[in-house]
This record gives sequence, structure tokens and C-alpha cells, in this order.
Amino acid sequence: MKYFARRPRHGAGGIPEQVEDGITGFFAPPGDVEEMAEAIITLLTGDAVRMRLGRNAAEDAKRRFGLNRQVDEYTGWYREILETWQRR
Repeated sequence: MKYFARRPRHGAGGIPEQVEDGITGFFAPPGDVEEMAEAIITLLTGDAVRMRLGRNAAEDAKRRFGLNRQVDEYTGWYREILETWQRR
């Protein structure tokens, strides 16, 4: 499996819910140029950090968005719909 480095993110939209700062990537608040620059420098110069973040992000994505998880979610949803329909 190939791991990709997580890019520094800023706090816009749903990004804060997707990135765990220091675990799956780096988070910099909007407009905080210095913090974003520090994160970029860390990624450019820290191979071990970059690889760790990439592995963690890949594992997190697989856990949260993998096929097994999606199947379980849809199966549960269909069961809920069926149970609601049967109670009518």
C-alpha cells in the first residue's frame, strides 16, 4: 500500500472534522500563515513525520470510509426502514 503525506489544512468547511491535528495531518486556522508555513516545513523536512501522518490518514480513511463500513451502514439503514415499514 502506498501512503500519501497529508497536506496542511486550514479550518474552513468540514476540514476540522476530517483532520486530527498531528495524527492524520496538520491543522492551521484560516489566516494563520505562520502556522501553515511551519506545517509545510515540517512535512518537507520530516520524512518520518510525513510517513506517520500518511499511514495514520490511510488507516483512518479505510476505517471510516472502507467498503465494510459502508456495507454495515447501508445494511443497518435498510433494516431500520424495513422495521418501520413492518410496524405500519
